[in-house]
Amino acid sequence: MARMIPPKFDHQQTKSSGEKLLFERLQRDPDTKNWIVLHQYDVANHKGAISGEIDFLILVPGKGVLALEVKAHQQVSRDEQGRWFLGRQSTGNDKSPFVQVSVSMHCLREYICNKDTRLRSIPFISAVIFTHCNFDATSPEWRPSQLMNAEQLKKRGIGQLILNTFDKERERITNLPTGKWFTDPKAPSNKSIEQLLFLLRPPLSFSLSPQNRLDNSQQEVLEYTQEQFLALEAINYNDRILYTGPAGTGKTVLAIEAAKRAVLEHKKILFICFNRYLVNYIKDNLSQADTNEIDIINIHALMTRITNRAPVEDTPEFWNSVLPESTLDCLLDEKSELTGQYDLLIVDETQDIVAHPKWLDILDLLLKGGLHAGKWLMFGDFKGQAIFSNIKEKILFSNLNERASHFPVYPLSVNCRNTLPVVEQNKLIGRLGDLYSLVRRGEDEEHKPVLHYFKNQEEQSEKVLSSIDKLLADGYPHGSITLLSPLNRSPVIELISQKRTELLTPYYQPEASKIAYTTIHSFKGLENAFIIITDIDEIESIQMRKLLYTAMSRTTLTFYLFLSNKTVSQLQKLVTEAK
Repeated sequence: MARMIPPKFDHQQTKSSGEKLLFERLQRDPDTKNWIVLHQYDVANHKGAISGEIDFLILVPGKGVLALEVKAHQQVSRDEQGRWFLGRQSTGNDKSPFVQVSVSMHCLREYICNKDTRLRSIPFISAVIFTHCNFDATSPEWRPSQLMNAEQLKKRGIGQLILNTFDKERERITNLPTGKWFTDPKAPSNKSIEQLLFLLRPPLSFSLSPQNRLDNSQQEVLEYTQEQFLALEAINYNDRILYTGPAGTGKTVLAIEAAKRAVLEHKKILFICFNRYLVNYIKDNLSQADTNEIDIINIHALMTRITNRAPVEDTPEFWNSVLPESTLDCLLDEKSELTGQYDLLIVDETQDIVAHPKWLDILDLLLKGGLHAGKWLMFGDFKGQAIFSNIKEKILFSNLNERASHFPVYPLSVNCRNTLPVVEQNKLIGRLGDLYSLVRRGEDEEHKPVLHYFKNQEEQSEKVLSSIDKLLADGYPHGSITLLSPLNRSPVIELISQKRTELLTPYYQPEASKIAYTTIHSFKGLENAFIIITDIDEIESIQMRKLLYTAMSRTTLTFYLFLSNKTVSQLQKLVTEAK
């Protein structure tokens, strides 16, 4: 039996009954043992045509290479002008099938000999087989050995027919004055056949470079997010809009685009968010001219600036009560010129801002017309990313409704950032339901979410390091990886820092040659290609599942989740409940 390349006959691609017949015969004939048969072999460097195709290219050890043209027509004729009519419906063709396959064969032989001169002694021959008629005409234009027909195929079988053709052609070459190149009567050897196959059909293995993967992923996210810009058209008809949507729906990008458009209207803009790292991201995505016109600041820095307060107490009481009250006092002072100074308020991470009524009071005083009648745009995820408080979604909306009225809620539900496997894994663990109407990005064959289990911190640190080293060895830069933990002081990050002092850096001290780490809370609103999530000891509480939802949705390629062994049964329970 011959080795067929490709191994199966493509019925959709090939309609020729003759080719189908020969494919099956060549594959099953016992005389074709150790043969290699390439079906529908394209000859790119063809003389006289843009390209050519050989129906069957047959490599036979000890015999040579046969280029075989297949004609399955039941009626074949040629008129006195040399036009060939293949089939009853044929309108004629000036080129002989013998010439067609001969030219393709010679072009291929020239290519092979130029690539490897050691293969020059291999005989290359061509022939035509008429599988459904007994065409047996003779002509000086072809040799009898180059012609096979249906009757011969039926009586002798394809293996014997081809061997007979090889024997006659090899004998002819030997007796030719120009056949001195044919010095090896046993050519080609099995080794030569494999070398020949390597040149004819070299194995190909190409993939995008790591940097190209990162660039393509970033471009894909950008394109899909920009499709969401249509949502900003609502600004033309409403002074106040609340945009809501889960992670990955492009809320921050929309907020930045809205700010760019507002700058063109020469408005004084206050751009507020909760996360201090997000402030830098927003500034990086706005031009210098834009940032000169927009006051971009996180809520804590805003209050500190208004009160001109240098020393701070890093406690919930200070940030949620003491500092907000001092800020309100400053704004309500009769001498204050700060109230009503902004024409437009843009808020990202709205769910974290509206959780604190006093913060809303501060924004109300700063905005011209206040929250009730002023111009504002707010962007938030009230369901999954309200991780800084345990206040229910309904109460968060109520806090805003008390200060503002007559504003539409614009839902965003198309995920533009995460690949489908990331979304599915996040849905399973986060258990927040069907958050998306559409996931724009599909499968990524190279990068799937990875779950690792650890019994102690030492084992976790080893597995985290192994994952990092694999990504770095694959060629991904340090800056494409971010480590996230729910803990302010992560024991695994401390262990890794002790083992590999050169590897990690805090997120607030970025270095190109190091991998940044921070808390899940601090990275909310940001993204990176690879997210490594550590120190997960339980996945039962709603607060932890919200944290994991937030962390896993930060990735544009994939995440690595490190879970304590005690979570195995908890995850099994989640999987069972999901079915």
